[in-house]
Order: sequence, then structure tokens, then C-alpha cells
Amino acid sequence: MWKRIFIALVGLVLQWTANPFGAWAGEQDLGCTPDSVLFGTNPRPWYPGEPIQWADQRLLDSLIATKPDRLDYQVESPRSKGYTKSLQYFRSPEGKSALFVQGDLRYIRDENGANASSSIVVGHNYWSHSFWYQGQLHFQNGQANWFKHAQRLYHSQETGEIEFRVCAEAPEGAENAVVFNNDTASFFIMMTGHLEDANEHPEVYCLPHRSSHWLHLGQLHNGMSRIKGRSHGKSLKDYILISGEGTYIVLRKSDLQWTELPSPLAQFRAKHHRIQTGKSPNSWFVYRGNTAEYSGTEGRCTEDFSELVKGAVWSPLVIPPTPTPFIVRVLNKREAWIVLVVLAVCAALIVQVQRKGKSQALEIRGDFSQSLGEPSPLFLSLMKHSKKDFSSEELDVMIGLSNVQSPETRRSRRARIIQLINTESEARFGKVLLMRKKSESDKRVVIYRVQDLSNEA
Repeated sequence: MWKRIFIALVGLVLQWTANPFGAWAGEQDLGCTPDSVLFGTNPRPWYPGEPIQWADQRLLDSLIATKPDRLDYQVESPRSKGYTKSLQYFRSPEGKSALFVQGDLRYIRDENGANASSSIVVGHNYWSHSFWYQGQLHFQNGQANWFKHAQRLYHSQETGEIEFRVCAEAPEGAENAVVFNNDTASFFIMMTGHLEDANEHPEVYCLPHRSSHWLHLGQLHNGMSRIKGRSHGKSLKDYILISGEGTYIVLRKSDLQWTELPSPLAQFRAKHHRIQTGKSPNSWFVYRGNTAEYSGTEGRCTEDFSELVKGAVWSPLVIPPTPTPFIVRVLNKREAWIVLVVLAVCAALIVQVQRKGKSQALEIRGDFSQSLGEPSPLFLSLMKHSKKDFSSEELDVMIGLSNVQSPETRRSRRARIIQLINTESEARFGKVLLMRKKSESDKRVVIYRVQDLSNEA
């Protein structure tokens, strides 16, 4: 026992002299014993950010110095041959950068070379899809040590912690989906395993960056046949790449059109990169503009995808769902029956008001509880939120439209319900309840103000 303790102490001293970074990190992670001391055959645990030190530092620094948009670098543990980790470097459009180890959120090196993370989370974002949005590093989907998930996490600039962005319940199977993103949303091709083995073509969903609600876009184009579940699309300036055997599926960011093309880079990678049997240490991918470059033990290969796609035939990625006849949607939706009942009541009220004189109409307005009956439940619910502003998505939740998938259908129904609510409000109070206006911070955004009618009774 004393011999083991002595060997451990000697190992700690040697590690301090050889790797002060690791010793410093170990002091921050109380109770963590480095595997270089006691776990010669067990690659865990390791210090926050320690695998960064496994890389060829001159090569890593030289690659980062070129300021790529993204760098994926495979490193191998110097004490456990065959145990590799993936280093990822990202640059944001605003000029921020982040270098981290996939699966370890305890260490995120920023553009100043300092650790910007205060998190203790490790082993939760394996195989996650990373991207920048509004200057913050985001992680979509991933795998913890014992389960896969479809969570949306982000690195908070204020606290340094890894925060969970609350979203609606994910569609079934989202944790196994093919994930990619553009500037406005993350997209999910809902499939498991290889597409050619699937019994039916998968559905496609999206999760807008500014929303917490999932949207169903339709079905994947039936011309696509060679992708694998849990793949990630690599984002270039104008395109998204999904790798195949000797080919790349290229998605155009501007309109989500796709094409599949033989690629020298894909063929070189398939031949030399042992992606199925293991990871090649000290191999890397650099993405810059619309160019991707791979380097392995057998050499390098570069592909300019803006040149590759010249003359390509493009197809829509998603086939929208066939519109359901309006009468079928009406008969199958409880909300539609409520709308019809309210419409009938309002129509009867309008006829009644028209038959009476002006003085009688004023009398009705003064004593609405007897003439108009009890206010509708939706009207009463909205009145509880007087003087408050709501976005379109928040209002949809309140009026029961959050589950309507089609944006056009949701917009049309929202307009009809607002019209009915304001018709009832004017009949009772002579003033609308819901007022539509532009956001002061962003004139492109519409908000809805619930008016205070307490003084109108």
C-alpha cells in the first residue's frame, strides 16, 4: 500500500513538471485522479480539456492561426493507444472562437486562450451538433453516458455555465435524427440506422433558433437514399455537407435544395480514413468558406464545393404534406367546433343588434351580462393577461394553435380567432381586446397587446 502511494506521489510530481496545464486543471476538479498515475489501462478520468494537450501543439496552433471557420482534430491518448478524442474549434460570424473536447463541457477555450466554462458537465454532449447563434455556442442533440437526447444546450456568456434552452417535447426519434442547421433553424431527418434499410421514407422537422416549438415540414425527398441516422451536416458558407461512401450530399442553405455528387475528397476520405474500424489520430478536417480540407497519415485532399456543384441538378429536400381538405380539418378539430359555435353566436348577436334601434344597442352594451350571456372561456382567459404583450408563438399556445403544423394554416386560424375575440369585446365594451402592433426593438416582429378593459364595463 505504501509503495503504491509513493508511486502515485512520484507520478504527480512528474506530471507537474511535464504538463503544468494538466496539474492546474486537476486542482480545479477536486477528487479527480489523473489516469496517468493509477489507471494505466483505463483512459478515464481525465482533466478538463486535457486531450487538447495530446495534440501536436505546433500543428494545432498553426491550424488555428489560419482562422478556419471550423476545425475537427482527432487526437490519441499518449498512455492508452487506440483511445482517441475529437477536438473541435469553431469561429462565429462575430469573430468569437471556441476550442473544446467533444463530450467535455468543463473546458471551452475562448479567443483569448482562457477557459470560459464554469461547468462541471462531462459526458453529456458526445456526438452533439455544435453551432453558433447570436454569439453563443450551442449544442443540439447528443449522448450522455447512458442515454441519447434531443436537448438544445448553450454556453452562457454571462455565467459560463452550460444552460438548457427549454423547448416543447421533441418528436419521437429526434435523438437519432440526422441533424444540420442554417442561420435560422436546426433541421432533423427522423430516421434510425441506414436509410436504404428503412421501411418508409422519414419525416423532416425543424426547430427554429428563435422558437421553442417543433415544426413538421414534410417527408424527405424520395430520391435520397444513402444517409445514416445520427449523422451531422457540416456547415460551409453556402452549403451543408452530409458524407456518404465516395460521395457528398450537398444541401444549399438558401433554399434547402439538395444534390448528391461524387467527390474526390469523399473518395480520399473513404479510402484512407478508418471511419468504420477506428479513428485515425492526428487527422483533421478544416472548413473555410465553401472549401473543406482533410489531412491524414496518407496525405491531404482539398475540395472547393462551389466548383463541385457547378452544373449540378438540384431537388427539394422536403416534400410538403398533402393539404387536408378544409371541411375534414374542421370536423376533426375541437378548436374548429368552438370557432363555429362562437361564429354562430356572433351572427345571432349581429342580427339582433341590427333589428333594434340605436338606443336599444346602447342599453345592450350597458347591460351585456343579460343580453349577450356569459363571456366565452377564451375571452375570460385572455382578460386575465391585460396589459401584457405576447409573441405570435405565445399567443398560439394560449388560443390552442401550438399543435397546428402548417404555418399558413396557423396564421389563418389565428386571424379568425382574434377577429371573433375582438367582435365579442366590441359588443360588450365598445373596444377591442387584442391589439396588433410592431415590436419596438425589431419592426419585423409582430406582438399582440391584451388591452385593459377593466374601466370599460
